[in-house]
Amino acid sequence: MTRELWKWGRIWVNGCCRWATVLLSVLLLSGAAVAQEPSTESNERLVEGSSLDGISTNRRLICGSKFCVWSVTDSLGPCVVGTCYSTHLSVTDRKGKLLGASSDQADLSGGRARFLGPRQVEFVGLVSLEDNNGDDPEGRRREVGFGAALMMRRLITLSQDGSAITSDTREWLSPKHHALLERRLNNQRAGIEPKIKGRMPDSVFAKARTVCGSEGNEELKPTLYECHGGGICVLVLDRVSGDRSSEESSCVLKVKEGNVERLPLGTLMGVDDESYKFSLESARYCFTCTICGFRGSSGNTQCVSRERPDHMAFVETAGLHVDSGEFYPVQQAGSSAAGAAAALTVHAYSLAHVSWGLDNWKDAKDLSLAWQAMRIGEDLRFHVEVEDDVLQPAGDGPSVHSDHLELDFKGPRAHLKLGVLLAADGQLQVRLWNQGAAGQEREVDEQYAAAGTWSKTARGYRVEVSLPLAPLRESLGAQKTLSFEMVASDSDGKKRQETLLGNSGSLDFWDEYPPTIEEYTRVRARN
Repeated sequence: MTRELWKWGRIWVNGCCRWATVLLSVLLLSGAAVAQEPSTESNERLVEGSSLDGISTNRRLICGSKFCVWSVTDSLGPCVVGTCYSTHLSVTDRKGKLLGASSDQADLSGGRARFLGPRQVEFVGLVSLEDNNGDDPEGRRREVGFGAALMMRRLITLSQDGSAITSDTREWLSPKHHALLERRLNNQRAGIEPKIKGRMPDSVFAKARTVCGSEGNEELKPTLYECHGGGICVLVLDRVSGDRSSEESSCVLKVKEGNVERLPLGTLMGVDDESYKFSLESARYCFTCTICGFRGSSGNTQCVSRERPDHMAFVETAGLHVDSGEFYPVQQAGSSAAGAAAALTVHAYSLAHVSWGLDNWKDAKDLSLAWQAMRIGEDLRFHVEVEDDVLQPAGDGPSVHSDHLELDFKGPRAHLKLGVLLAADGQLQVRLWNQGAAGQEREVDEQYAAAGTWSKTARGYRVEVSLPLAPLRESLGAQKTLSFEMVASDSDGKKRQETLLGNSGSLDFWDEYPPTIEEYTRVRARN
């Protein structure tokens, strides 16, 4: 079973229901969930909102030709935890009458739909490549370090009467970006057998048994011992004979200069005084809490770097491309060139990236963008490449009616929206357009302290803009994480704003990337 297929058919349980996900995946692979027989209740109609019995919730996604496509969510009742739900697509006529065609709901985060023809519907949305990490809402961020999500396209074709789906295909919009990201994720995840490498001093083993409270327990023996740069070694004591119950755990220790201490797994996992099982992967030491899940079940898995055990096991960003701005790691660099070489590149180019003016947007050549963020000295710097078939720099009219960028920042204290305008002679003019506490924002039009340049390219324009980081953090009231949105605005020379397209997410300012365990747990506790 491929990761792509099961991510398309999930049954959510207040965020996750793992056994139901597997069941639905089997149905998808067998073809059982592709289409159903026409509804026998010919008079049944769908209306927006929840049903009277509270079991179903209907949402109309798109109407075109003589059809409407709906998202229908049904409650399945009590599950492993909370309530299980299933979500599927249903097809009706323009008045909401069910026509029979039905299929699994494509799990496209923030996705959009449109009719390409009288009977053909296109869905585009984000699909995460990160493993579902148990019941932990932070699990995805912990595995990778950024939002490893790419756009996927689903195309369905309806029969003449809407009673069946005659074709259903799925594809990644950026297959090369997907292949590279998937390969890097899989290389890090590959499981291997732990070994004893080199000679472990008897004194270290004795201290380890004392720290683990296992004196006299002959079943606990070392299963891994290996040393890394900086003189740090990792030692794992584990049960090597007999059956292992869920309550039994590994004892994982850090050894340096003869000192032996436990890795701070309770702090790392967010639950103290619990048992953890150890597993070894090619680039990571991973730990699963044995009883800290719901109702005493196995809990979340957390991993740290194998090369640097005091750091998180986040994925290297250099050369990677994603379609989501979630958890973007802003890394320190000595120059713009060095920062661009190491930084993650985020793209916006699909109908699901269009936040306003979809009817005016034709395709990626009409408007699309790619951006990187980095920290150079005390500045936050953005490198942005915009593809725009008709360039309209700022002129004498209202600036919002020219091609420009919008940078939207939110923190616990305030919300700031900046307009980045393409002024004369390749200069940028940065304006503060919106500011204030959440829910109390007010429109302004003031110059903002920033610097940068822009230049024309063969397919649009390029922007380099730097913002002083200290006053930005002070205004927003946040040091480590800022909610952020990068948007390109298109006017096509018609003296009006036509399309807004971009990415939303957040900027993470780690002291180093990947962060140390200590920094990660400190920031998580504060946030």
